Amino acid sequence: MFDALGHGRASLHVTVWELEDADLEAMAAIDTAFGVEFELSPLLLTDHQLKKATPEAVRSRYADDLAALRDRFGLSDRFTDALAALDRSLAGTLDRTCSSDRLYLSPRGALRRCPYDRKNEVDVRLSRKDVADGVRALHASPSAVGSRCALLCGE
Repeated sequence: MFDALGHGRASLHVTVWELEDADLEAMAAIDTAFGVEFELSPLLLTDHQLKKATPEAVRSRYADDLAALRDRFGLSDRFTDALAALDRSLAGTLDRTCSSDRLYLSPRGALRRCPYDRKNEVDVRLSRKDVADGVRALHASPSAVGSRCALLCGE
């Protein structure tokens, strides 16, 4: 499917929050078995969850997760960039348009520009032409997105 859409690779998107050794071991096993590239993004907490924690506590939790990932796998700067976007989000200065080329495949079989966006998606069970047309439409212009998607779209 990815080749038909002009995307020659697949990746596994992992939302990071309170990683444990078992999580890291599972990721390592997947990497060893399949060689799949992991794309990481920090979990964006809801306003209700943020009221229970200070921004400093949230950033500290992300820093711990980042350190565990970096120690186990080594990381590019993209996850650090996502944390910087999170800081901009908490400060209210995050750009809320999406210009990323990435597509995410939902568990229901829908391609999306953001894994959280259920309004703009293309069903992969459509004909190849309809899927290709739908993907072109998804990328036709940068769309306004919520804060969860905005953290992913800068890559």
